[in-house]
Amino acid sequence: MSQPPPLSPETVLRGYFHAKDENRPHVLARVFALDANLTVINNAINIEFPAQTNGQEAIAEVLVSRFNQTYENIYSFYLASPPARASAFSCDWLVGMTEKESKNVRVGCGRYDWTFQAASPHLASRLVVTIEVMQLLP
Repeated sequence: MSQPPPLSPETVLRGYFHAKDENRPHVLARVFALDANLTVINNAINIEFPAQTNGQEAIAEVLVSRFNQTYENIYSFYLASPPARASAFSCDWLVGMTEKESKNVRVGCGRYDWTFQAASPHLASRLVVTIEVMQLLP
């Protein structure tokens, strides 16, 4: 049985944003390992996420399905390009989105700390999302 083809960190990150911003939870199967861990360090007071989430399906529920129940017009950006091969990668991020119910605009920023599997296909085994600011615009 052959191993799946290796994925670059950039491919994993692009898949993550495609899934999260476009409400496609199934895409996270090509982003996170089945036993992946998500940690959210939330320094903002006006948005909520669980501090710990374990497993690919649970991560998809938190970061895609539930998130997209509340927000739409989501545009996320990572502010550095990952190297072609890496076991870990950190970068700052920005996001803009609207609340579905109120149509209020939110903008936020923070940091991603990614860890990738050592073996192919090099999916994310851990993601730490730090939310530094989440601002509600008038």
